[in-house]
Amino acid sequence: IYITVVKSRPGFNYGYINSPFIQFDYARNATFLVYNGRLMPISFEDSNRIDDYWSLRENAAMYPTGELPTEIKGPDAERLCDLIFTKDITKLNVGRCVYGIACYPDGGMIVDGILMRLEKERFWFVQAEGQIYSWLVAKSAGLDVKISNPNIWVNQVQGPLSLKILDAACDENISESLRLLSPTPNKRNLFFFISRNNNNLEVLKIISAI
Repeated sequence: IYITVVKSRPGFNYGYINSPFIQFDYARNATFLVYNGRLMPISFEDSNRIDDYWSLRENAAMYPTGELPTEIKGPDAERLCDLIFTKDITKLNVGRCVYGIACYPDGGMIVDGILMRLEKERFWFVQAEGQIYSWLVAKSAGLDVKISNPNIWVNQVQGPLSLKILDAACDENISESLRLLSPTPNKRNLFFFISRNNNNLEVLKIISAI
């Protein structure tokens, strides 16, 4: 389903959630896709996909991905993640992330995404389009773990200049010290987490306090 929003209007939003960056998208007359219950811009009136492609390849691009984070926290968080995901989560160290596939007991795939271990008993699963929240809640019965929405939004900075852009946005130079998963302060004293994949940097901006 593609949606063109002319301008922001108060009132019922028909079940989707607006990004904190939505006003920038409105200003560019974006066309949106509903992804994970969130409006994700897929094109803009003032640009075209060919130019956007070469900007990404030669410089950098930033765009919201629509991926949905879920927090899994508590003494049994590792046990639950090890039950749900196909990888051995007991080997995932704090401050690291891994590509995670969530499956049903018969091997059927539920959804994939990036599983981040923020603390020993705290994980974030940043998922693609799919239904994982209710399955996590159901499988957490009898376990000491809490499933919640951390209220954060995912932006991706991608391209050869992506590290320089993040250096300018952060209080310190992070080009050399950036790990696969790093909590980083920016100029406005907000923290966000960055998961790194070569020159592709997926930035999770935290709206609520950590």
